[in-house]
Amino acid sequence: MKTSTLIAATAALGLALLLPAPAAAADCDNPKKASGSLSESTYRQMTRIQEDIGESKYADAIKSLDRLVNRVKNNDYEYALVMQTYGFAYSAQEQYSKAADAFQAAIDKDALPQEPQELMLFNIGQLYLAGDEPDKGLKYLLRYVNTACSKVPPEAYILIANAYAEKKQFSKALPWIDKAIAGKGAKTPESWYQLKLASHYELRQFKSAAQVLVTLISKYPIKEQYWKQLSGVFQELKDDEESLAVMALAERQGFLDTEKELSNLANIYLFMDIPYKAAKVMDRAMAEGKMERNYENLKKLGTAWQLARVDDKAIEVLSQAAEAGRDGDMWMQIGQIYVDQEKWNKAIDNLNKAVEQGASRSGEANLLLGVSHWNKGDKSRATAAFKKAQRFDKTKKQAATWLAHLSTQG
Repeated sequence: MKTSTLIAATAALGLALLLPAPAAAADCDNPKKASGSLSESTYRQMTRIQEDIGESKYADAIKSLDRLVNRVKNNDYEYALVMQTYGFAYSAQEQYSKAADAFQAAIDKDALPQEPQELMLFNIGQLYLAGDEPDKGLKYLLRYVNTACSKVPPEAYILIANAYAEKKQFSKALPWIDKAIAGKGAKTPESWYQLKLASHYELRQFKSAAQVLVTLISKYPIKEQYWKQLSGVFQELKDDEESLAVMALAERQGFLDTEKELSNLANIYLFMDIPYKAAKVMDRAMAEGKMERNYENLKKLGTAWQLARVDDKAIEVLSQAAEAGRDGDMWMQIGQIYVDQEKWNKAIDNLNKAVEQGASRSGEANLLLGVSHWNKGDKSRATAAFKKAQRFDKTKKQAATWLAHLSTQG
């Protein structure tokens, strides 16, 4: 816990700590009152010490307290007040162990009013957390929230939640986070929602994580990480449509700017059978320099255009991929497009390249070559191509059927 938090607590109490606390909450029927009062001499000295602390003259304040403490040790109320003030001075100098001991000494006297006693428990808890002692911090914070008569600030709940989270006890942290958020309302800090999000995610409670992210997006719509995280959570939930919608909206707002993110969006479009949008995402990313025009990306882009039946763009991009990777399969895809368009000469040129470069589907390439030659009226070349196709198991039967058909023709 930051020192500023403890200093703020000091300032808020000020000299009011010298007087009895105001009436406690209604559920505490008999709030504790001060067990004594200050002598005039002690009052004057404490006033000067408080002024020194207010002016950050901590060393002077501690020296004055050292002189005063022996004089008041037989007066429980004055002694408790002196030890409490020691605690504030030490904590302001980040001497957390000394501060905690001083506050504990003040509590042990049980002489101060209800509210200061409660706040010292709160302060000790914060000090132990600041000193990386979460177990001790939790002990005092839990004692504070469970015994306080005055209203517990939401900050106490979030401190408890943080302590549990530090211990990887996320299921214990979540109820305290929810209490903190409920107490803070519309003024809830972003970091509290982030802690809630992290806890749900660690527990693989993805639906709850998605709800937190929706809240974060509504409050911080320009923070791209929340859009990306929400899409990822929907993917964990196997809700591809929601994930796609979120990613698409993030892309339109310019939040997706790495090749991996844009490639993932394209993959989701392809998975959802929306190849045209997949192609548009990749095409724009390449034009903007966010995605390399390498073999793998060109292959995926060309295939997307082909599936979207934008044949001219598919042929252009697949040709680039085929040249980049010397890939017979790319020439095979181009040849298929030309066969579908009944552009037989271009189909033959590309299918020949597919066969020459060892396409994995050489049987199909030869079968389509035979069909293309036959449609051009070249029975001899068609027959030769069908015979080659007959050597492959996948195309053996079809090739035989074509050859039988050709044999019946004059």
